[in-house]
Amino acid sequence: MNPWEIWFWPWIAASALTRRALETGHRPMEMDANDGDAALPRVSEPEWASPNHVTIELDAMRVHNFSVARGKRRSALIVAPFALHDARIADLSSGHSLIETLRANGCSRLFLVEWKSATAKTKLGTIDSHLCDLKVAVDDIGPPVDLIGASVCV
Repeated sequence: MNPWEIWFWPWIAASALTRRALETGHRPMEMDANDGDAALPRVSEPEWASPNHVTIELDAMRVHNFSVARGKRRSALIVAPFALHDARIADLSSGHSLIETLRANGCSRLFLVEWKSATAKTKLGTIDSHLCDLKVAVDDIGPPVDLIGASVCV
């Protein structure tokens, strides 16, 4: 077996399975009539450890507001990663929450970016489009905003 066959065999197998499912009348994924994206399994909205509400909803992300104070205080925007877990990694439970820790240490205007899965609308997104979305969030929150990049190493 040559290296190309080793690399390519998972795609050949997936194609054969999809073709067989279609021939037997089974559709591997149902299409959403609204936007043409493949429908994902319906799951309940994740529970957060801290109270919050969504303040910005864009195609590629949403921003959760965890603030406990209003006014001209300095704001912080946590940019949570989108890999193997969702943004709740920053607010798992009491005693295991970046949100809780920041609040306890004087950060009262606190926001968090939750990245969404790619869709037909966002499939051509680039780092520039994500940075533009972050700029929208900063402008909506009101500068100055401290950006906090959250990363989890396993």
